[in-house]
Amino acid sequence: MKKIFLLRHGSTTLTDRYVGVSDIELSENGIEEILAQVPYVARHSFPIIFCSPLRRCRQTREALGLHRDVIYDERIAEINFGKWEGKTFSEIACSSPDLVEEWRCAGSSFCFPGGEKLADFYERINDFASSVHAAEAGKILIISHGGVIRHLVCRFLNLSFDSYLYFKVECGKFTILDLHSDGGILTGLNNGVIRV
Repeated sequence: MKKIFLLRHGSTTLTDRYVGVSDIELSENGIEEILAQVPYVARHSFPIIFCSPLRRCRQTREALGLHRDVIYDERIAEINFGKWEGKTFSEIACSSPDLVEEWRCAGSSFCFPGGEKLADFYERINDFASSVHAAEAGKILIISHGGVIRHLVCRFLNLSFDSYLYFKVECGKFTILDLHSDGGILTGLNNGVIRV
């Protein structure tokens, strides 16, 4: 059995907008969210740490004080929303209602305008998940993005990728799974130190 800790980066300077490959920074609040998790992380030892190469994930790793070897992996970068990067859903729905409907209905064949095709995103999620299964370490930390984490949860739980919206993944919090050879068990969602 492996225990997988999926950490979503802290809050960024853009909220309630589609932010995929835009290389934005953590906000001050986002840094505080991650600093609050340092005692939680200190209770664990992670032989393998995977991290998205995007700045908000690298800053998350740095704020946690994880200075040992980290594997930066392009496969767990957020999806490329193309021309929709930085826009709200309302803005997208007003400017591209036909494309929004296509996104809802087309499944993996949909491609964000000027961005990434969902089938390609699913392929890299599957490929990365296979690498996690093959890793020898019993405990793995993955620092990534909301969309990536939700899709990895679906993959590890043997759910359709269409189920990704069933999981709310908060910034600066951990999603935890026990991973077995034939599937996974979700043991924690939005875990970590709760800031009040």
